[in-house]
Amino acid sequence: MVPLLGSCLSSRMSSHLTPTFRLVGPPRISTRPEASTRKHHIRSLNDILFYSIQRHDLVRSRRAWSILARCPEVDWREMWRIGLLLCGEISSIPEGLDETTTDQDRLDYLKVAMLRHPLNRESILQDLVLELISQKRYREALDELELYLPSFPYQDNPVLQLYAGLIFLYQAQPSTTLPTNEPTQEHDGTPKSKVSFANFSKAHLRSAQRHFERARSLDPGNVVAISYLAL
Repeated sequence: MVPLLGSCLSSRMSSHLTPTFRLVGPPRISTRPEASTRKHHIRSLNDILFYSIQRHDLVRSRRAWSILARCPEVDWREMWRIGLLLCGEISSIPEGLDETTTDQDRLDYLKVAMLRHPLNRESILQDLVLELISQKRYREALDELELYLPSFPYQDNPVLQLYAGLIFLYQAQPSTTLPTNEPTQEHDGTPKSKVSFANFSKAHLRSAQRHFERARSLDPGNVVAISYLAL
C-alpha cells in the first residue's frame, strides 16, 4: 500500500503549509477612545486569552474567548483559528463526552466560519479539508474540494490541489493487498520499490496525476507533488 496522508502530511508538507494553529500574537482590537475602562478590560482579557493558551489552560482561555467574542469591539472572525483551537482540544474533553461530538463540533465551526468570513474562506477551506482527512472522512473531503476547486481563487491554490491528488491516490488503492511473487531486491542487491500500481484504479490515478501536476505548476518547489509524480 502507498503510504499516504498521515505520514505525508506530517513530514513532507510541514515546510509548505501554514500550521493550523500558528499564533501570530494578539490581534488589533478597535476600541472607542471614550471607553477607557472598557478598553483596559478588553486588553486584559486578550492578554489572559493568549497567556492561558500558552500555558495550555483551556478552561480559562475558553472563558476569556467567550467574553471577547461577545464584545462589539472585537472581530471574532479575524480570530477564527483561536476559536478552532479552543473547540477542538482533545485533552480537554470532559469525561463521558463522546470524542466524535467534539470532532463534529470542529467541522461545524469551520463551516460556519466559511460563511461568516468570506475573505478568509480559502484558508478556512484548507483547514476544513485537513480536518476531514484527519478524521478519515475522505469522501466528504473530496466533495468539498470538487465543489470549490473548479472556481477561482481555489483552482490556483497548490495546497488544495495537493489534497485532492492525495485523496484520489488513496482511493485508487485496491481494497485488499493481493499476494505477489515478485522479487524484493534488484539484481545488484538493492531493495526493490514496494509500490506497484498494477491493481490501482486507473481513473483515480489519472485524477491524482492531474492534481499533482497542477500543484507542481503552481508551486514548482513543492516536494510532495514532485515526489508522487516521480513514483
